Amino acid sequence: VQHCNLCHWKIQINVPAPFAPILSKAVADGKEAQVKAQIANGSPNMPGYKVMFEPAQIDAIVEYIKTVAPPPPAAPAAPTNR
Repeated sequence: VQHCNLCHWKIQINVPAPFAPILSKAVADGKEAQVKAQIANGSPNMPGYKVMFEPAQIDAIVEYIKTVAPPPPAAPAAPTNR
C-alpha cells in the first residue's frame, strides 16, 4: 500500500488508468525472477527498492502479488444515443 498503490492501483472509479500495470497474479505468474529484478532494480519509470527492502521482503512481495486476483475486464462502453 505504501510503496506500490500510487502507481499500480486505480485509486478511484473516476480516475483514469494507473501509471503502471495493476499488480496481480496475471503479472507475476511464471515471471517471478523478472518481477523480483524489477522491484529491486527499478526501471526508467520506477524506482528500485533494493536499498529499502531485503531480498526476503522482495520475495514476499512477489508471493503476495501472485495471490491477488486480476481485476475484472472493463465493461464495454454504453452505446450513445445520437
